[in-house]
Amino acid sequence: MLNKLGGSESDLNDKMQSLKHDVKSTFASVVSQEVKKNVDVLNAEVKNVHKTLIEASDVKDRETNIMLFRLPEGVNDKERVFKILNHLTDDAMSDKNVLKIVRLGKKTDGTSRPLLIMLDNIAVKSSG
Repeated sequence: MLNKLGGSESDLNDKMQSLKHDVKSTFASVVSQEVKKNVDVLNAEVKNVHKTLIEASDVKDRETNIMLFRLPEGVNDKERVFKILNHLTDDAMSDKNVLKIVRLGKKTDGTSRPLLIMLDNIAVKSSG
């Protein structure tokens, strides 16, 4: 019967071993490519989640801020801001509740830069 197949037993064994090797290497390359694709997709998802977490953290950090527009610039900005805040909150706001008062942007003549008022917690902002 081996004569009908056109070779000796050793030739047939060699061909079978070669075929097994080809199948193993093909399978390994296919698995390797799929694993690489899945790792790339997973890395992209991790980056998206990381970006979303950073954005959520930024929003959380800014939720205690108040912006005040069109208040004319002067040397006594802090006093005027406290007067406005105390009026709006019926004197519930104190100096310790305000962490920072900062004018934003570059100073130019004839324009009033907005004020960023950073509060210590969201409850103070909600009380007004």
